[in-house]
Amino acid sequence: MLKCGGTGTGKSLNCDTLISMFPSSRYTALTMSFSAQSNVMSIHQCLGPKLKRRKAGILGPDNNKKGLVLVDDLNMPKKEK
Repeated sequence: MLKCGGTGTGKSLNCDTLISMFPSSRYTALTMSFSAQSNVMSIHQCLGPKLKRRKAGILGPDNNKKGLVLVDDLNMPKKEK
């Protein structure tokens, strides 16, 4: 789902409310923001604590939960060199 709108129109609050309706026993929620200062390492540090290694090369939420990711304020990060 992609919500577009001006600043202060309640997009984040609406999404947070929606995510809070999912039972935490079955879902792991994560909120992250991208900006011009975002880089691979900062994204990895945000995702890392919430994800566990399931198989070789496959990460996912703990205890067979499903993951919900809210990307708040999607701005395109600078291209890394």
